[in-house]
Amino acid sequence: MAKSPTYRLHKATGQACTTIRGKTYYFGRHGTAASKRKFKDLLAKYLLAPDPTTFGEEVAKLSMAEVARSYANHAKAYYGPESQEFQNIAMALRPISELIPRKPACEFSPLEFKQIRQWWLSRDVSRQYANHQMRRITRAIKWLVSEGVLPPSIHQAIKCVTPLTKGHCKAREAPPVAPVDDETVEATFPAYPMSSLPWCDFSV
Repeated sequence: MAKSPTYRLHKATGQACTTIRGKTYYFGRHGTAASKRKFKDLLAKYLLAPDPTTFGEEVAKLSMAEVARSYANHAKAYYGPESQEFQNIAMALRPISELIPRKPACEFSPLEFKQIRQWWLSRDVSRQYANHQMRRITRAIKWLVSEGVLPPSIHQAIKCVTPLTKGHCKAREAPPVAPVDDETVEATFPAYPMSSLPWCDFSV
């Protein structure tokens, strides 16, 4: 595990400094309250970064694989590694690693967005499934914008891509969801105390 950055003296200049991922940051004269405050502010940003492995890098240098990994790490912590939603997100990000892993993230556009969607359609998924996965990609981009990793213009641009609509694309339709039969519903009731069902509260 990487060591936490430390506040130290840069002997040649007399300044306080620290090094993060090979880059040295200076805070002014060593030992002053101002330099210690600047160090603590930078350390906090580093520790709270969505992906510390890319901290300090210019957005122009980040690849799509790197920002996708940042979002995957966030989703894993937020939803839990065993959750179905995290598994769905990991799957939604998969085309990025296969199609455009090295593309600069700041150049992501509706063309790449559609390329990812086409990747799904080439695997004969339903229209609804493809739309669900593209909404997850949109959420990923939105989160990256909120973290200052990507410019807002990218999120605004991909939102202009219209979702696949019934009758206007070659994707197959998912079968309709059938209602649950009465026998299954009645068989479920014994497993749930009536008091645990809010719509069964007749006290009002």
